[in-house]
Amino acid sequence: MKKMSSLFLLLMSVLLMTVSSCSKNDSCPNGFTGSNCSQQKNPVQIQVTKVTVTNFPSTRLDGTDWNLTESAGHADIYPTIADSSGNVVFTFRSVYLSNASNANNNIFTLSTPIILSNPLSSYTFTLFNWNSVAADDNMGSITKIIYNSSNNFPTTINLDNGAGLTFQLTVQYVY
Repeated sequence: MKKMSSLFLLLMSVLLMTVSSCSKNDSCPNGFTGSNCSQQKNPVQIQVTKVTVTNFPSTRLDGTDWNLTESAGHADIYPTIADSSGNVVFTFRSVYLSNASNANNNIFTLSTPIILSNPLSSYTFTLFNWNSVAADDNMGSITKIIYNSSNNFPTTINLDNGAGLTFQLTVQYVY
């Protein structure tokens, strides 16, 4: 009888450990997995809900104003996002900001998020100066993989090309 009680206790212990380890995985915060919930899941997509241009060159490389063809003044800016193959995923060209100052945060808010469906691939963020007469001016680009498997899923991601162009992305993750 003592052997049977010991065997019963052993089986109950194994059963309890199995059930508790399963429920622990189920209680991990969204986006995390593993026995101690320390491993990030790779998201299936990153959704960009806002793009803020936090800085850009105030003039062209030669020192001339961005708006030579329209009138003097600040640049008329809009960002674009392209995937690793160069396909434009999204452009803000139709809602460019007229006379934007590089001393301000220039915010592009979206009613529907931009879907970045390959979080482990690089994306290129380019800022353009809109022109009514001549071709739009490329003001600079940043190419980067914006997902990092150890960054704890920040809601804002800062991008910097090291030459005066910076973006801040507001994002959310889908797993």
